[in-house]
Amino acid sequence: GGRAGGVRMRRPWTPSHQFVRHVLAGAELLAQLTEAQRAGGLELIGFDGEPVCWRRFLGPSGAIETLKPDAFVRVGVGEFEDAYFVENDLATESPKVLDRKLDRYSAYDANGMEQLRTGVFTRVLWHAANAGRHAEIGDACSGKPAARGTLRRGDAGANTASQ
Repeated sequence: GGRAGGVRMRRPWTPSHQFVRHVLAGAELLAQLTEAQRAGGLELIGFDGEPVCWRRFLGPSGAIETLKPDAFVRVGVGEFEDAYFVENDLATESPKVLDRKLDRYSAYDANGMEQLRTGVFTRVLWHAANAGRHAEIGDACSGKPAARGTLRRGDAGANTASQ
């Protein structure tokens, strides 16, 4: 885009259906957490969406990498606090891309920076689009160190039950 008065101008664009679904899934997650807090089920300590929740780190080869979860959530239940990176999986990525994402979580987990940063052990919550995708993610997670998170099944962006 061009510049007007020193401000970068962006061209108008029409977001794709996939982009809109992705953004709405994040908004729905925040709404569900807020409702759970109002019902007394948990305390929503923090919610960071993209790109605030992204984490830069030194990967295994020494190169700077970026972990790009869809959200970072901190919740309190009673005297306990949990932290989650959230992946709203809409079943649009190939198994190869999913595997690379899991490897990136493993690399980030191995460097220990998140636990130092937050003081709590961070898990990855995978919100799967449907039962078939739930199984694919479960298969991909087997044997991966960072895959010790929670896997949920349901329509990302709709109410789901824990699995």
